[in-house]
Amino acid sequence: MHSFPIPSISGPKSVLALATIALLLALPTVARADAAQCAALRPEVPADYYGARGCGLLRSVEQFHLQPGFNHMKARRFLQANNDFRFILNQFPNHPQALLAVAQNCEFWPITDRERGNRCTIDELFDRAVEINPKSASTFVARGTYEHRSKRYDKAVASFIRAVELDPDSPNANYNLGLAYLETRQYDKANAYAQRAYELGSQLPGLRNRLQQVGQWRPGVTPPATQASSATAGSTPGAPGSGGPPNAPASQSGGLSPGAAGGAVAPAR
Repeated sequence: MHSFPIPSISGPKSVLALATIALLLALPTVARADAAQCAALRPEVPADYYGARGCGLLRSVEQFHLQPGFNHMKARRFLQANNDFRFILNQFPNHPQALLAVAQNCEFWPITDRERGNRCTIDELFDRAVEINPKSASTFVARGTYEHRSKRYDKAVASFIRAVELDPDSPNANYNLGLAYLETRQYDKANAYAQRAYELGSQLPGLRNRLQQVGQWRPGVTPPATQASSATAGSTPGAPGSGGPPNAPASQSGGLSPGAAGGAVAPAR
């Protein structure tokens, strides 16, 4: 496991940052690609991150662009950080750490900087990530994380619902959905998904603490199995921020556990 510099965050976002950091540091082991999958990878040909774990090309791309990107961001060299993270995403469009890192870099990058220009079209990056593997719950968690930090809470709810649909037993997806519902003051749903997240083993106190602060912490309540599915009825499959593609089987969620927005992102090994 690598550690990366984490910018300090204070105020309401600190709960979300701690969720991101703590869950990223406790990622499950993800199945590695076999020799044939690795041999099929080609530089500059976009590939599914989750089908490349353990391959030399992925290791090389991360070695030369992931940690250097975080170093550039910490030093406020935002253009260079952007270039590093986008290099990774050009090769592996659904690389979870690079997705959240490029989004965070743009959050810190002053709008007045002439170099910023149109280099922060983050939604397009998430569209490509979903397109290359629409069955990864982690991609929808990452997208929801970005949308949550952008205060687009309704879209974050939709993304996290999709993640729960793909991986109902993910404490991370349930936790983040609870946080998003809390932001939209849908307290019954926020409490239900919080209870489910803690039942599944989440150790993060932030969501529970916030529900207690508003008098909405009620143990013993869990969401019905159909609640997430019904909440997306009528949405356009695969649309940005929507429930995602139809008939997506359960999950490939092992690659990422962001908590719902937070500090710099650390990949696990």
